[in-house]
Amino acid sequence: IPESLGGSGGGPATLAAVCEAFGAGLLPLPFVALAVLPGQLIARLPITPAARSALLAPMLSGERRVAVVGTDPAQSAPRLAGEGSGPVLRAPEPLVVAGAGLATHVLVAATQGAGAGQGVWLLEAGALAGRLEPSRAIDGRDLALLDLDGLALPPEGRLASDDPAVEAALEHARDHALVMGCAEMVGAMREALRVTREHLQTRRQFGTPLAEFQALRHRLAVMHAESVMATAITARAVAALGDEAGRARRVAAARARSARAALLEAT
Repeated sequence: IPESLGGSGGGPATLAAVCEAFGAGLLPLPFVALAVLPGQLIARLPITPAARSALLAPMLSGERRVAVVGTDPAQSAPRLAGEGSGPVLRAPEPLVVAGAGLATHVLVAATQGAGAGQGVWLLEAGALAGRLEPSRAIDGRDLALLDLDGLALPPEGRLASDDPAVEAALEHARDHALVMGCAEMVGAMREALRVTREHLQTRRQFGTPLAEFQALRHRLAVMHAESVMATAITARAVAALGDEAGRARRVAAARARSARAALLEAT
C-alpha cells in the first residue's frame, strides 16, 4: 500500500520477499487473503479519498480483517438480481473463501448482469454468521464455505459499481494475490530443497551418504532446476505487476509454472 494511503510503500518486490519468508516457514497464515487481496482492491477502487482512507486505516492497524468473495476465477462469481426492492445475490453453490473464519468484514464482488460490469459491497461478517461454515485447508489455513444465495445487500454497503474501474481494480488485486501466492510457493520450494540436500548429505545407508546415490542426486538436480525456474518466472511476474499490458500473461505463466514445480518438490 502506498505511503500516501497509510501503507509502508514497499512495492511488489518487498511484498514478495515477505511472502517468500512466510512460505519458507510454512506458516499457515491467510496473509494473502486478508492483507494483499483486500488491500490492493480497496486501494484501486473508484471511491473518494476520504472513503478509501476510512476503509484502509482499520485494516492497516489490524483492527479490521477483510476477506474477499467473488474474485476467484475457479469459482462462479455471485450475481445480482432483484434491483427493484434492493439487490439480492444469487449464487448456485457455496463459495470457498480464504480467511473468512477470521474476518471481521467481507468484500463481495458481484456480477451485475450481461454488459453491466461488477459491483463491490462491504458486509460485516457477523451478519453472515448463519451462512458461514468454518473449515480448514490441508495445510491448516483458515477457510469457510459461504452461502450467498438469496442474501439481500444493504444499500449502505455498496462501495462501487457500474464503473469500468471496478473490474480493473478487481483484476489488479487478483493478480497481486496470485503472484504473492507464487512467492509463497517459491519460499517453500527453497526450504524443501535445503532440507532435502541436508538429509542426503547426513543420512547414511550401507555405510554411504545418500548423496552418493546417483538416482537421488539426479532427483535433487531436478528439484533445483524447477526451483530456479519458478523463482525466475515469479520474479518476472512481480516486476510485471506495474505493467497493465503484459501483466495478465506473466501472472498466468508464473502461476502455472510455480504450481507444477511446487507439486514436484512436495512429492
